[in-house]
Amino acid sequence: MGDVVFVVDSSSGSLDEGTHWELLKDFLMEMVNKLNIGESHTRVGMVTYASSDSRVFYLKDHYGKEDIIAEIEDMDLRGGDRNIYEGLRALTSSQFKSTKGDRDDAENVAVVIATGAANEDESRTLGEAQDAKDEGIYVFSVGLSDDVSRDEIESISSPPHGEDAQYFVSDFSDLDDLAYRITHKICTDRDPVTTTAEPTTTTEAPCKILMY
Repeated sequence: MGDVVFVVDSSSGSLDEGTHWELLKDFLMEMVNKLNIGESHTRVGMVTYASSDSRVFYLKDHYGKEDIIAEIEDMDLRGGDRNIYEGLRALTSSQFKSTKGDRDDAENVAVVIATGAANEDESRTLGEAQDAKDEGIYVFSVGLSDDVSRDEIESISSPPHGEDAQYFVSDFSDLDDLAYRITHKICTDRDPVTTTAEPTTTTEAPCKILMY
């Protein structure tokens, strides 16, 4: 069981080229399809960022894949500068809150996607990423295109840094395989826990981050 928030780059740059924005949305929808979505299972929230953040939806808003996918399909490319700091700030200031659907017994996970290096509030980016990690949010970072700062993507991710928490993709057409790799790390199906007391109940086993 996990609470997962996607923090998605919606700035100008690589996403302006051809079908890149649509391929990125396909990537998000593929990850949603691979997760066990539900009110008592995995919940999903979404933030986009350009020069500022925009909260697309919260963890409490949708418990069905169809509704989440519809929200993603409707997302427009905002354009403008790339302020990763604002996207990260939305995690702690508004998304991972009990009033927005965050649960005490669920793993808090963020998937931060950037298509280039931060070019607004750059000096505040890594400090905000550390604040999120200090609050117990496990952060996966994804760098799309050769325009990203590898040091920045690595520093945003949770330790231990490496293939477990950070990913680099130069070609947007390679995102399909990445969707599997990330969702497999977020949570793998586990045998349900069945109580022996009456009445017998079956609950989902806690979701834990897989590190290899």
